Amino acid sequence: RSRGLGDVYKRQAFMSLVMLLSLTTGFIINSDNEVEAATTSVDYSIAYKIGSTVDISKPMYYYDFEDTGVKTATNKGSVSDASASVVGTYNKIENINDGEHKGVFNNGVGETATLRQNYLSLPSDVLKKVANTGTKEMSIGFWVKGDVNDTCNWSSLFTIQKVDNSANTWPCFAIYKRGGAYLNAWGVVEASQKTKLNYMSTDAGTGDGKWHYVTVTATENTINYYVDGENYQSSESNVASNLFAGDMLDVATSVSLGGNQLFTWGDTDVCAYFDDLAIYNEALTPEAVSYTHLTLPTNSLV
Repeated sequence: RSRGLGDVYKRQAFMSLVMLLSLTTGFIINSDNEVEAATTSVDYSIAYKIGSTVDISKPMYYYDFEDTGVKTATNKGSVSDASASVVGTYNKIENINDGEHKGVFNNGVGETATLRQNYLSLPSDVLKKVANTGTKEMSIGFWVKGDVNDTCNWSSLFTIQKVDNSANTWPCFAIYKRGGAYLNAWGVVEASQKTKLNYMSTDAGTGDGKWHYVTVTATENTINYYVDGENYQSSESNVASNLFAGDMLDVATSVSLGGNQLFTWGDTDVCAYFDDLAIYNEALTPEAVSYTHLTLPTNSLV
């Protein structure tokens, strides 16, 4: 989509793609080493060889933001009729073609940051549909590039909460700009590395203007927070299981990328570019996280 495949594989000489020889395989590798969807897909499994074989399922939700110039993002994952809507006045889906990414979600880069006014709103039943698959696992991954003038360091990159959380109530879940994943659901569990909070900021606290790939994986007892393929923190707690059960599924129906801060805190929406938002009903392995970080956006997930 942007950089040439040859550029990627020069940096990753050790990597080779392995096609699963099955009619139920969801993807094939064509003669140009590009990933294509198989017309007879049922299983959607795909295997890559990075020293060893790594399985990555097709995400349930995947927004590559290539449908630019509109206020909705088409879901190219396995769930049908699951478009996401742009909420706000100055944010948009556009083609920036900065040498690394083309179509992106621009959440107000160059604009004055606001509070709960600009973000991407995902379908309200995202968490319930992930939980209903029965895996009791989830992964969320996306690229983000902070505005060099952005100082909202404790703002949310991704949230799952009540539609109206003005009473500062729970349950809720958030991925923060300054390096943390937070779950408040009949207990609190937080995966954050206090010594690495400024991974996408300069020493002055503003955006570093670089693309970073953020991944959070969750199981019934563990939450992992990755940045650029590196595991910043792993937190173990049985509270994590509450992400997939109870009122969390019925009440936490506001799902947002780019802002919509939890509670009534004053942190504004993030002024940043986003790309390749993917949500899976599995906890990606460290090898799978590394693969998506190294290859997206050159290789699409669909």
